[in-house]
Amino acid sequence: MKGAQPRAIDPAERQNIASQMSGNVNAEAIRAQLEVTSGIARLLLAEHLLYRQEAEDNRRRRDKFRALGADEWVVNDSARVLRESQKRISDVDRRLGKAVVELRDLVVHAKMNPELQEDEGLMKAEEALEEVSV
Repeated sequence: MKGAQPRAIDPAERQNIASQMSGNVNAEAIRAQLEVTSGIARLLLAEHLLYRQEAEDNRRRRDKFRALGADEWVVNDSARVLRESQKRISDVDRRLGKAVVELRDLVVHAKMNPELQEDEGLMKAEEALEEVSV
């Protein structure tokens, strides 16, 4: 065996090996992106729901102060707090919209990859997409 030369790989075989390796890497990268983007979208949905509830609570508080004839400063301050809540809702809506578009694009891209057709990560990402698209 001493002095044995490694077997030469022809260019077609080298290309086939490289494409198989990059396919696996690509599939793993897509899986990771699906998981991260799904998580981000779900977190943003939770944040959105939290801010909506906060805004509703602030609206009730402001209306209560108005109905009770509270000091003008208290009413104005509660209105300011409500406006801030509404700004946070607008911001999270914008970020959630971007996350949904990104997740939808990733799901479409993953469905085109034969290695990911029946992948659990893809199915979870599709569930997350349905959940956050509502």
